[in-house]
Parts: sequence; C-alpha cells; structure tokens
Amino acid sequence: MAAFSVFFMQSPSFLDHQQRFHEAQNRNACQSLFGMNRIPTDNHIRHTLDGSDCQHLYPAFDHAIEQLQQNQGYDDFIHLSGRILIALDAWQFHFSRKIRCPQCGTRTKRGKTDYFHNVLCATLAADGHSNVVPLCPEFVRPQDGSDKQDCELNAGKRWLRKNLQRYRPMRPIYLTASQVPIQPSMTAWTDSNSSAKSRAPNAPKAAAEKPRTYRWYEYRMPIKYGQDALQVWWFDMEIKYRGETTYHNRFITSIQLKNANIAALANCSRARWKIENESFNILR
Repeated sequence: MAAFSVFFMQSPSFLDHQQRFHEAQNRNACQSLFGMNRIPTDNHIRHTLDGSDCQHLYPAFDHAIEQLQQNQGYDDFIHLSGRILIALDAWQFHFSRKIRCPQCGTRTKRGKTDYFHNVLCATLAADGHSNVVPLCPEFVRPQDGSDKQDCELNAGKRWLRKNLQRYRPMRPIYLTASQVPIQPSMTAWTDSNSSAKSRAPNAPKAAAEKPRTYRWYEYRMPIKYGQDALQVWWFDMEIKYRGETTYHNRFITSIQLKNANIAALANCSRARWKIENESFNILR
C-alpha cells in the first residue's frame, strides 16, 4: 500500500495519507477499522517490523504465481516450448557511511568505510511482455559459521538450494549477468538440471524492428582454461542501422544452438534487462 499511496493518495506513505485525512475529516481508517487512538509514525512502523523475519512474506510470492496460473496470465511468460525465464541480479537497497547494523556489508576505500545491504532478486520475465513477476529473494548478509563476507555468488547458491524444487516444474531458464564469476555461477545453475545463460554487461539498447545478425559456434567450447572447464555454447547478436552498429552483445548458454532456436534464445537473453527496468526501477 505504501507504493500505491504515492500515486493514488499523493502521499509519501499510507500513514501520512491517514494523518492528512484525519486533519480534514476528524476521522481515519486506523481508528475506525483497527481501533487505534493515535496514528503511528513511519519510523514506529519500521521499528516494529524490523525484528520480523522477512520469510513470513515469502508465501505471497508463491500465491502470485498460483493466481497467474489460474487466470491464464502464466501463458504469456512461456517461451521455447513450455519454458519460463527467471532473471537474477543483485540490488543494493541501502548505502551509508554512518548508518549501519551488524548485518551490513562493508568496503573500505581511501580510508573511508561504506556500509551497505544487497539482495539477490529473482524475477519471472518474458520477451515482449511489459510486466514482470517478482519471486522469492535471497539477502546478501553474514552467514552463521563463516568469517568471510557474503557475496552475490554465495547468495545465488543459497537461492538455488531453497527454490530448486519450487520452480523445477516450470522448467526455468536462468538469466544472469557476467559480472559474477562465470564458471562457479554457471556450474551451480546447470547442475540444477535447468538451463543458464549469461549476458555481457552494459550493452546499449536497440530498436526491435531493425535487422539482426546472429553468429554462433556449432559446437560447445570451454568457458575457461583447464581440464575442469565448463562446456558451453557461445553466440552474439548485432543490430545495425544505416551502416552503424546500434546493438552488439555476446551470450553463453547451456542450451544447444540451432538455426531454429538462435533468434528466440537471443530475445530471451535480452529479457534479462527487465529485472532492472521493470523491477529495480519501480522499487526505487
């Protein structure tokens, strides 16, 4: 309701709207519906909720998927003969050099220490679809029994252990960015019997109607040097307009590349941007 309050109530929060309503009408929903004598402040609500485990809210994510499936909206997210796309990326939702807690991540540069909180978000996305569906997140924070600082890669492994059975019937294709270590990251996803694709970062956007050129290797290739290297398929996509390259990106995948699926795979890979555009930007 806090998110909707900004657009529908012209107030920064639901509580602020109730305070304004009480000043104008001498009554409010907090009093009539919940029997509160005084409207609590935003800080009081935050302090009250701070000690609650966020996992109490996780069933709401499953409920959203169930409602989507029951109302046929799920079909719009299906790609490649019955598969769905799950985009994953980390998001920093707190940063300060003064405000901190025991769960904060830290980094020190030039004598100054930054305190931050990150979360690994997962989003059900679809190429050509303007909406996304958030899935259960995994917070990047200190773990019991570990002296090392937590990271996005370890959070991804925890997310997979917790959600593998939950999403396996949906036959997911995981979309990740190449900022994370490629070999351990893709090994974790492919070992789950799902498919994974990784994207080169910071690619410019391009108009969908322009001609596209695809290049790929017919056989798998090692992702790095060494006998233990993961074997993947590599392909790239280029869009030119009036002789100039307006979009160029490279991808790796565990799905075998063919003439029949290369265009669809490229479009699916580009859908990873939706976790930033349709998910993170709205959360901000």
